[in-house]
Amino acid sequence: MKRYNSTLTKMTRRLGMAIAALLMLSTMASCSDQDSQAPATGDEAYLNLSFSTASTTTSRAGGAENIGNDETQANPNQESDIHNIKVWVFKSGTGGEAKPIAYKEDTPTAVDGSTVNSKYTLNLRLLRKINGEELKNIDLYILANSESTNMAKKLEGKDLRSITRAELQDVTFDNKFGITKEGKAETTEVPTEGLPISRAITNIEIADHVADTEIEAKNKGISIPLVRAVSKLHFYFARKTGEDAMTENVKVTRIEIDGKTFPKESYVFPDEEVYATAD
Repeated sequence: MKRYNSTLTKMTRRLGMAIAALLMLSTMASCSDQDSQAPATGDEAYLNLSFSTASTTTSRAGGAENIGNDETQANPNQESDIHNIKVWVFKSGTGGEAKPIAYKEDTPTAVDGSTVNSKYTLNLRLLRKINGEELKNIDLYILANSESTNMAKKLEGKDLRSITRAELQDVTFDNKFGITKEGKAETTEVPTEGLPISRAITNIEIADHVADTEIEAKNKGISIPLVRAVSKLHFYFARKTGEDAMTENVKVTRIEIDGKTFPKESYVFPDEEVYATAD
């Protein structure tokens, strides 16, 4: 995977300049923390982001298009539930040391006790200009259901609002989806926090998507399918027929797979994909 500051004002400057600098920093913080949903000013804009888990069969190992004639879709439907979502926004073209220009974390509101399934939309507010330069392209790192992994432990002590791109690229998880010493799966059912689902999309042109209000942004939305970070294996066996089959009394008692087939840990985010050509 690819590995990709702010300067302090001099203490000798006039008090008025220091106050102005503090006000500016306060404004930037309010734009990136996403806690406030006040109308955007001339220096800010909204983006409407629509995420989907595509289908209950989609994972990094393959998708619904790989289902055979006699195969069925993965169950249960909870595999595609979105319990919460985190979105990091980076300026396109920046390296691993870059920090987010915006960050938002959201928990969908359950309807009639049901979790949001498969699709979720949120509004994101960000600055139109970064260091005086108009923002034209952005990169998105999207993660749903992070609480179902030990990602937080791996990033202990780090502020998710200011985490670097490289730190996101490097973060891994190995629990609750690893293999025990006995060779059994740690998780055999969908956790209550859901399955980890993520994607990293780069070079999104935002000229046709940004708007001054949430309502206007809704009609200019960006749609991004997400991908499950874990997969299931199914094994199918059939008996041969005929006089020479010799399989009538054969029983499968155990399946062993080379230990190198499964990694001890997995990256939270897959490799970056360019928006224009992403599947």
